[in-house]
Amino acid sequence: MAEGLTIKGTFTGLVTSSTGEVLNVVSQENHITTLGWDNICDVIGQVPQPGPITHLGIGWGAGATTPFNPGQTDLQGANTSRKSCSYTHAAGTTTFFLEAVWGVNEPSATSITIEEGGTFLQAVGGTMVSRSVLAATTKDPSQYYTLRWSFELGTA
Repeated sequence: MAEGLTIKGTFTGLVTSSTGEVLNVVSQENHITTLGWDNICDVIGQVPQPGPITHLGIGWGAGATTPFNPGQTDLQGANTSRKSCSYTHAAGTTTFFLEAVWGVNEPSATSITIEEGGTFLQAVGGTMVSRSVLAATTKDPSQYYTLRWSFELGTA
């Protein structure tokens, strides 16, 4: 009997008002980079193991809608921002979540149109594990933007 491991990643971006009202939600499948696959393999067997995904990033401006390519090593937008993320996993389940929130005037004191997101091992530079091109989502300075990545492990 053959068994294969599958990983399904989904990005969800959520714009909310300062009162918590949901203003916009976008969802997109995740794409793992070549370096991301290397990292996943190394977590399973390398000693010492590489570090975890610690930051989520968003991109906007020229280049942000550049199609995904497995060889990409960073977000493609002219403007990018990374935030520390939280990690959540319930024991006995096969899904985990990474989440970061950009608050009032973050990452900009002017309106921006977010068009890509990514997962990273570092705050600056380093390994981009995954990237998605997203439906354009406008975030005004007074709003919050929550980026949530879900990864579901399974068997094929």
